[in-house]
Amino acid sequence: MGHLYFVRHGETVWNVENKICGATDIALTERGHEQAIATGEELVRQGVHIDKILYSPLIRAAETARHISEITGVPRQAEPRLTEQCFGKWDFDAESRVLLVGHLVKIRMHNAGNAVVCDEQIHGVCIRAHIIQQIIDALRQMQFSRPVRAKLDEANKSTGADKVHKGTDLDRAYTGEGVIVSLIDQGIDPNHITFRKKGTTESRVKCLWTALNGKLTAYDTPSKISSFTSDLRTETHGTHVAGIIGGSYTSSSVTFEGVAPGADFAMVGLKSSTDTDILLSIETLIDYAKANGKPLVINISLGSNDGPHDGSSVNDQYYAKLGKEAFICIAAGNEGDLPIAAYHKFSSTNTEMRGFVETSTNENLMAFLEENPAQAKIIMEKCLRAARAREALLHEFCDGCACPV
Repeated sequence: MGHLYFVRHGETVWNVENKICGATDIALTERGHEQAIATGEELVRQGVHIDKILYSPLIRAAETARHISEITGVPRQAEPRLTEQCFGKWDFDAESRVLLVGHLVKIRMHNAGNAVVCDEQIHGVCIRAHIIQQIIDALRQMQFSRPVRAKLDEANKSTGADKVHKGTDLDRAYTGEGVIVSLIDQGIDPNHITFRKKGTTESRVKCLWTALNGKLTAYDTPSKISSFTSDLRTETHGTHVAGIIGGSYTSSSVTFEGVAPGADFAMVGLKSSTDTDILLSIETLIDYAKANGKPLVINISLGSNDGPHDGSSVNDQYYAKLGKEAFICIAAGNEGDLPIAAYHKFSSTNTEMRGFVETSTNENLMAFLEENPAQAKIIMEKCLRAARAREALLHEFCDGCACPV
């Protein structure tokens, strides 16, 4: 009958620091090397017969196995299945002594030989038994990991869009076919599989532009579009939004469709996101739709906190004018719960609210100050007065809050 001997690897740097090594490759300390050598010498002294040494590829186990092999003359072999499991964020955490007990490595002996296994994982379960007891004693709540899955396949059902696609209680089915849907966004990949015509490899992205500093560059042929990667490689927002608008992906097990899975796409990727670029993009999209004789819907999931947001700004008025030629949907914003506006409680004795405006220095301002020294003096005096009053004003606005002002 064969025998299996387990040997703990020598001391590591993180053992000294009371850190969980996990799958992190941490070397032995000088004392760890001495421990491994002493283990090999003890095996020789006791006359233990060993046929093979199996070890985890992690350096702490590999070095321990090397010392034992050199002293005993027993051949050694790396066994990847002995690699310690990864403890995720608890690797190297000296404070959270959380033990994740997942799977144990199962070793099947194919012959009756004896083997020494230099292993972290099996030892870890034994040596940390007292830690398990500590966790049980302190345990108040436990939740097992749960599987999750993508939910966009339920969105159309919950909004009723699936009934529109089928034509339920309507004169016919509506999928967006015959309509151009557009988005002005960042991080657009027009070659994503969800933008193909259902059941084919044909792309529904018929035209694409990139906008940079008031200039649009067109990608208006299939070859130009297929060679395009992204307007902004650090973003994926536009691709995600376009999928919600008109994605169309079906496999044998799942269907992910947007609101208009049958529509053609015309996209604008913003390399610079300004009002000027957006307005120019809208004009270009309207011209494109007119040239193709199709109705146009434009989505703009971008916005700004600047301005009155009451339709009176120049941009808002122009949006309203362009909206007579296309359906334009603009984001309302995600900042509803953020303190982005100043406020003040007025009373009969406190009828005034004070504030200050910060501006960044630029070349145009410097040129103006140099050409108008009298105005420069007035501006500088106002800035000095504002600077002196700044701290008091900040304390007034921040009264009662937890900011470090």
